[in-house]
Amino acid sequence: MEDNEKCVRCAYNLTWFGLFDSLFLALFKGVIGLTTHSRALTISAVYSLHDVISALTIIFGMKAAEAPADSEHPYGHGGMENVVSLITGLIIFTATVFLLGDAVWAIATEKYPQPHWTAAVAALIALLVEETIYRYNICAYRKINSPAILTHALHHRADAISSFVVVLAIIGAKMGFHILDPIAAILEAVHLLILSAEILHKASLGLMDRSPGKTKLDAIGELADRIAGTGRVSGVKARQVGRGLWVDLHLRLPEELSMREAQAVSGRVRGALRNRIKNVDNVNVIYD
Repeated sequence: MEDNEKCVRCAYNLTWFGLFDSLFLALFKGVIGLTTHSRALTISAVYSLHDVISALTIIFGMKAAEAPADSEHPYGHGGMENVVSLITGLIIFTATVFLLGDAVWAIATEKYPQPHWTAAVAALIALLVEETIYRYNICAYRKINSPAILTHALHHRADAISSFVVVLAIIGAKMGFHILDPIAAILEAVHLLILSAEILHKASLGLMDRSPGKTKLDAIGELADRIAGTGRVSGVKARQVGRGLWVDLHLRLPEELSMREAQAVSGRVRGALRNRIKNVDNVNVIYD
């Protein structure tokens, strides 16, 4: 439990770092993109600004998700992280539609001057920084199972891919294929549309009490059966609430068992599931 709290603090601090990183890259790529006439790098800078919005939303979303359960929210506030992901996905989707239209307009009007080599160097620096931050974020996600952290990690990976495409486009433009710069912008936009659709899909599933899947449910049932006694588990249900799992476990116990003995069995099952199954927050034992 203490290790998990450390991971949560680390993820929270990492998001703050990602916020300042995205702000710096937005300014860095924006200034260089405008001065070197690289439309693809300029668009990539605008995307980094949306990463700033994403980071701010995640910081406040994680704080809200950490709030304890109350009378109005008996299952806690973990669902707030899916709300955060939904909002972020909508922001990315809306911005991407605009960026796609802008890139198409550039090709239609043939306004694509040759970018400078400095733009390629800036994009390469951004690529290395964003890929590094993505790897730290994805590590944090695997530790605490936060959908908001996953969303943020995917943002940084998308920005890294965007920077890679910009590098290739500028190299191509310097070889005489000037149209590659706005084409790179269109490729970025298409990728971001796909990414935002994935984010919206996952967030929507999280808001609809998504099951963790058959593999996880089977693991919960098998462990509970070993602790309670073979054949005593009659049913298992679980739903994802933010980064945690809430489990409803049906136990079939002998009639001669006293209430004290039944509570002891359910206590052992709860303890085992929380300690051995990752991200189990709550276990509700129901006696059949």
